[in-house]
Amino acid sequence: MARADLIKRLFRCYRGNDTSGFINAAQSIIEEERKKNHGILAEELSRILNNGMIKQVPSQFTQYQPPPQDPDRKIPLLEIKHPDRYLRDLVLTTEQLSSLELTIQEFREWDVLQANGLTPNHKLLFCGPPGCGKTVTAEAIAGNLGLPLLYVRFDSVVSSLLGETSANIRKVFDYASKRYMGIIF
Repeated sequence: MARADLIKRLFRCYRGNDTSGFINAAQSIIEEERKKNHGILAEELSRILNNGMIKQVPSQFTQYQPPPQDPDRKIPLLEIKHPDRYLRDLVLTTEQLSSLELTIQEFREWDVLQANGLTPNHKLLFCGPPGCGKTVTAEAIAGNLGLPLLYVRFDSVVSSLLGETSANIRKVFDYASKRYMGIIF
């Protein structure tokens, strides 16, 4: 949680209509949360401060290593996207929306759930014919969480050589799990 002096300064600036002071105090709180490794909260606060829009790509996502490549064809196995779609942009049933919001909430409260011995839901299975919204939904989830979308290119992952497809899939998950927080699709 942010320091009491920052919260008091935030309220004083709000009360005195000091917009620049308010923004400075809010940014200080965001940076403090980021230093505490509360990246999801920091990105959510940034989005709120910027009226729901991420004006710049968060600094921790700008220094990506090049994605792994298929060894034979020398093409990347995934693309890194920074989506600007949100759940509010989608047409969903009430049940679908509540399911997605629950998953997002569990992800945001990851530390709290683990502290209480619970495992957060962090996997979703999308199925359906082409054009039903699987990719758009994954982009919206990544947008709501302020995380990049690691879009796996199956045309590059699948290989005709025995064992090469599984090696490519392993490279994708190694790349994602060891280096960056993001949504794999």
